[in-house]
Formats: sequence, C-alpha cells, structure tokens
Amino acid sequence: MIKKFTFILCFLFLTNCGFTPIHNSKNNLGIFIESIDFQNGDRNINILIQNNLKRYQQTKFDNGYKIEANTNYEKKIIAKDETGAASKYKLEASVIFLVEKENVIKKFKFVETLSIDRISDDFDSKQYEETIKKNFANKFTNDLILKISQIQ
Repeated sequence: MIKKFTFILCFLFLTNCGFTPIHNSKNNLGIFIESIDFQNGDRNINILIQNNLKRYQQTKFDNGYKIEANTNYEKKIIAKDETGAASKYKLEASVIFLVEKENVIKKFKFVETLSIDRISDDFDSKQYEETIKKNFANKFTNDLILKISQIQ
C-alpha cells in the first residue's frame, strides 16, 4: 500500500512540475518581422534562415522589422594528401542582414568558419555538410535575434 501511495505521489509531482519547452512558438521578445527578403546566396542556408525566422514573422503589425539578407557559402581546400586529393576543407559561411524599422537601417554581418577532414563516403560527406549548414543558419538566426533585441 505504501509503494502505491509513493508511486502516485511521485507521479503527481513529476507531471505537474511546470515544464515548458524552451523553443515554443510564442514570441516572448516582442520582435515582429514584417518581411524577409533574400537577395542572393546559398539556397539551403537562405531557406533554413527563413524557416527559423518564421516564428517571428507576422504581417498584422505595421511597425515590424523588414529584413534583407545576403548569404555566401564557400568550401575551400586547405590541405592535400600525397596523391593530390583534398584531405582537409575549410567551410565558410557569411551573411549580411539589413534590418529596417521606421526608416532606420542597421547592418549586421556574421561569419562562421569550420575546418573539416575529408570523408571518404560521398553520401556521408554531403549529409555532414548539410548538418553544418543547418548549424550555421541556426547560429546566424540566433545572433540576429540577439542583435535586434538589443536595439529595441
């Protein structure tokens, strides 16, 4: 009987602990994005950044932020093996955000670099590179939101 009572008591305390997800869909920062426009750049990074910023996008507000972005992604060979094949790469992604609100334009530039070794399997290499692009896009989005929240 005591085991059942302690189990029920523990269950009640743990289910009502007040857990809420960190990245819920609510916009607690008061940042509203009116429009997002990508001039050019890497298509995958553009799509990932746009998807990350959709949480803040609302067309109801007239005084929201208008964002223009220009991304760049490069994969450079930095080392070769004895046969002349690439053995190490440098991945570099950069983005320039032009943020406009009430005719005031702010420019933010973010750059991320990463050196990686060559992976022999082409499929795994592509998957790893896509994961890195996703991480770059998440970092750029978080940095932009942080900068916007500081200028409010």
